[in-house]
Amino acid sequence: MDLLRFRYIAEAVRDLVHQKDLLPVTIGVFGDWGSGKSTVMRMVKAELNRPDFLVLEFNGWLFEDYEDAKSALLGSILDEIGARTKDQAGPVRDLLARLKGFVRRIDVGKGLGLLARAGLPLALGLPQLSLLALSGELQKAIQEGLESLKQDPQKAFETLGGLIKPEDASEVRNTIRCFRNDFGQLLAEAGITQLVVLIDDLDRCLPSTIIETLEAIKLFLFVPNSAFVIGADEDLIRYAVRQVYRDLDADGREVGRDYLEKLIQIPVAIPPLSRAENHAYINLLFAQKRLAPEDFGKVLESVQAFVANDLQTLSFDLARAREIFADAPHKVTQELVGDLALSGQIAKVALPGLEGSPRRTKRFLNSLLLRSALAKARGLELKMDVLAKLMSLEYIRPVYFKQLATLQASQEGRAKELAAAEAEVRGTDAAQQDSGATGEGKAIPSGRGQPRSRVETPQTDADLARPDTESEWLVDSWMRVWLAADPPLTGEDLRPYFFIAHDRIGALETLPNPLSPKALAVFQNLISEKDLLSRRGLEAAKKLSEGDLAAVVQAFSEKIRQASGKEAQHLVRVWVKLAEARPVLIHQALALLASVPHETVALSIPVSVSYLAKQFPEHRSIIEQQLRIWAESKKNNLANSAREQLARLQKVN
Repeated sequence: MDLLRFRYIAEAVRDLVHQKDLLPVTIGVFGDWGSGKSTVMRMVKAELNRPDFLVLEFNGWLFEDYEDAKSALLGSILDEIGARTKDQAGPVRDLLARLKGFVRRIDVGKGLGLLARAGLPLALGLPQLSLLALSGELQKAIQEGLESLKQDPQKAFETLGGLIKPEDASEVRNTIRCFRNDFGQLLAEAGITQLVVLIDDLDRCLPSTIIETLEAIKLFLFVPNSAFVIGADEDLIRYAVRQVYRDLDADGREVGRDYLEKLIQIPVAIPPLSRAENHAYINLLFAQKRLAPEDFGKVLESVQAFVANDLQTLSFDLARAREIFADAPHKVTQELVGDLALSGQIAKVALPGLEGSPRRTKRFLNSLLLRSALAKARGLELKMDVLAKLMSLEYIRPVYFKQLATLQASQEGRAKELAAAEAEVRGTDAAQQDSGATGEGKAIPSGRGQPRSRVETPQTDADLARPDTESEWLVDSWMRVWLAADPPLTGEDLRPYFFIAHDRIGALETLPNPLSPKALAVFQNLISEKDLLSRRGLEAAKKLSEGDLAAVVQAFSEKIRQASGKEAQHLVRVWVKLAEARPVLIHQALALLASVPHETVALSIPVSVSYLAKQFPEHRSIIEQQLRIWAESKKNNLANSAREQLARLQKVN
């Protein structure tokens, strides 16, 4: 089912494969993590359903533990051809045997390399090398050789050394040339006018597996009537190339880009969903849940036929649902009407952080429905619109979600800071309503930059331990949109919503915002103790989408909380540099710095934080507040450093 309206991409790939003058060809279907690549690949397979075509799928992730992904791919192709031609004899059988012999040479060479490293323990009867990851033929060859190793180790090792001796370069070229010729002839003899191999989930694999698979594809670059369609995240493939070819990458060459340009003749990009497309996708997911299969089929037919000059027009909404079922209005149930209304509320606050990713959107919606079901099972009454709004905060601004969780827990579910912030952006007196905000508390900046007159109350230790939460929220543009979005949360008892967020789903830190492969690569580089890798991570973080950035921030902040000693000091330094690279993180960064033990704050950190105030003067107030907290530290060196930076900032002023 094409809920994403991506059929036009699949049809474009189909048309490319059908152009004989382009073959052999390698097509890259590129898109970010969760962008719908697998959906497109399934549609491509359906579009290429012809009796004279051989279309097979290869999932690189399934062969992650296979010792040699190259021979796994080649073997899979030959096995598929063998199964299709099992009733044919003569040339087909001979060609298959020769080609399988070629694959076996690759496989045995790899396996013998392993045995060369592990052969002595095997010969002495020590724990044996696992053979499960090797091909059937290689397993048999090794098992037969074990006895000879025990009976005459010297002779066996001499033979082994000869087998793994590298081939002459000219011999390798001749072997590859023969493989390509034999394979082309095999396709002709088998009556296969075109071979199409669909490779998916490659960007989930380890760099070594990715490169092994791509190297296997290179064998077919000159085989007539063959096409490879690779679904992957282009940035992750480049990252894999850089990891495997580190020496070349160290020279400053764009080795990842160069490699892909040579291998992929035609890149086809999957665009992120627009706001309207993502909103319509949520509507369709709700409709799929509420409608019978045959009725939902009518909806999909209507969506596929939908054409609009205005790209902001939804392909499916309540009005179109009523139009589709005009003859049977009872099928547009009250449940569906409610779901579509909820979808509109989700679209206002959550879609910016979902970054047009179908996978993120679906995960968010599934988590929303799961939490609602868990709440009912516990006898909790939750409003779906309130739950959706809080979950959008949890997903996109996890640090602020954690702050709100702490605040509401100490104020019987009604945080006065939240009420005051909502009043600020909505221009109402909501802060004075049933929220615990009765005119008490700290002043917050208004939208015109003038503080609202409020009665000052003594600050508690908790107040001193963090910057002004309200100010943090109000200077964040996304947070202001969230605060202004319906429904308002002032007066709502938020305790059941936070209870269900951590009682069954996991700790508050375990949020429904997983690291995509791209975000994971950035995170791993950031936390590396090698300066080169951490700098590379900071550069990559500048280009991350908001959703990926939120995931990295969440993972990084938890890493800092769990670290200690020199590791914690290193992570805090990188954390400040990350805020400098992405200024939108400055307030979240300071909120975390306020909570880490002062022992993990190196003396250079106040200097770096002070530098942020000079670079981004709009954040100076919150930065000075953090410096004042450190200035009162019992760690004398830290306190002295913070006081010195405060004095310098005041001189500048």
